[in-house]
Amino acid sequence: MAENFDLNNLTLADASFETVPEGDYHFKVVSHEIGYFQPKEGVESKIPAGTQQLILHIEIPVQDTVVSLKHTQNLYQKVMFLFRQMTDCLGLTPEKGVAKFDISKLDGSSGIARFIVEAGNNGRDYNKVLTWYAPSKAPTVCENDAEWEKYKG
Repeated sequence: MAENFDLNNLTLADASFETVPEGDYHFKVVSHEIGYFQPKEGVESKIPAGTQQLILHIEIPVQDTVVSLKHTQNLYQKVMFLFRQMTDCLGLTPEKGVAKFDISKLDGSSGIARFIVEAGNNGRDYNKVLTWYAPSKAPTVCENDAEWEKYKG
């Protein structure tokens, strides 16, 4: 498994059939994997085929359940700032002058993000990250504050 990346682009796909309403939520990265982007046949894509992907499996505690989502971060230079926002949010941004991202610290990391709901091409709604909040800029109140306290318990 590679331990440093050329970074970038953000999309979020639904890993379960549940979504959370739009809002700011505490979340936890429970696992990750590495993949490669392959465009659907006959569909034009701005993302080059074979682009490395960092796939995050995220849990968001809400009400009496935990919603599981899959976030796919395509790793290419054009949208590097989005990867930086994500690592800032998780407290994993490398120190100044350090070129490598320490992927071993990804699982178990947590943060706060603004999730929105979008309609997918398959007719299902899914959640997408609109904003990854750096800890110093995170909202003081989230939609799932009470559930988060029990979840991280």
